Amino acid sequence: MAAFAVAAAAIAQASPSSARDDVNPAGLFPGLKDQGDLPGDPVAGVAIFRAFCSGCHNMKAAGIEGTVKLGTELDARKPTFTKIVTLITSGGQGGVASKMLLKQLTYEQIYDVSKFVALYAGQPGPVPGASLYPPTPLPIEVALKGGASTGHLSATLADRAFKWQFTVKGTGAAPTGTLAFVSTSGLAPVSLNCVNCPKGTGFVVLTRAQTLSMERFGATVTVKAGSRTLRGAIDFRR
Repeated sequence: MAAFAVAAAAIAQASPSSARDDVNPAGLFPGLKDQGDLPGDPVAGVAIFRAFCSGCHNMKAAGIEGTVKLGTELDARKPTFTKIVTLITSGGQGGVASKMLLKQLTYEQIYDVSKFVALYAGQPGPVPGASLYPPTPLPIEVALKGGASTGHLSATLADRAFKWQFTVKGTGAAPTGTLAFVSTSGLAPVSLNCVNCPKGTGFVVLTRAQTLSMERFGATVTVKAGSRTLRGAIDFRR
């Protein structure tokens, strides 16, 4: 993934006249023969598209269409992977709000959504492994406690897309967290720390196993803000 990050950075720094609109610009992704070989997970890309791109763009394969929007009609344009990565890493072509939103994406998430659009623009969908229609987000409200400190987690889970916001009373430190899964299936914990997001907020695409584990067995959240450590539990069975 580090090599892919370097490649994306190189694409972002290319001038519009030198950026090539093809699958493998200037050999930055060696060994690629078609867009199916590109880095990224299109299933995760569906969730990212719905969370970050659907405000300005329609796309049939994401189950989002029928409303006139300001952004490019992706199903008609069918942009390539390189074009999408270039636009996102350079801040897109939208206004300030759009640029600030896109800054929140990690390189891995940029590859995911770029691969989804590159492979499925103009296609009816669904993407194998993803739902055709946007799921109804499950609301999550959790009290956080740690000694005399209190706080709150507000989050939503929409299929695999987990969006969160932490508040911790009595401190100006930016809170960061860890999501750990209750099941004994050996699932790795997930870091809840978005460097470029507004303080205490963020977004992550969970794996299918992590999502199912949290829905069935719950999860624990550990939040740190300065010297304070707070904990809470997510339990959909309550």
